[in-house]
Amino acid sequence: MNKPSFDTEPGINVQAARWLGEAGVAIVGADNFAVEVIPFAQGTVFPVHQLLIRDFGIPLLEGLMLDPLVASGRHEFLFIASPLPIVGATGSPLAPVAVL
Repeated sequence: MNKPSFDTEPGINVQAARWLGEAGVAIVGADNFAVEVIPFAQGTVFPVHQLLIRDFGIPLLEGLMLDPLVASGRHEFLFIASPLPIVGATGSPLAPVAVL
């Protein structure tokens, strides 16, 4: 069995993150573990995370299982994601739901 490699990851880069932030998106989610492209640009560590979370206040959802949603063929839906109510937390597990 092949072990997964976490040295490379498809995802968005800083330019895409800036565009999303300036467009006023409410949240960014992806089906990978990092949302952003890995490896990072030299001299940076999680630059997309820093830009979106710190600079724009946009939360990130990682590891979404999007295949069933894609298979539904729907492009519009109600998205529900309720974090655990932990005061002062910077992250939380979710049970995301797409209401078709």
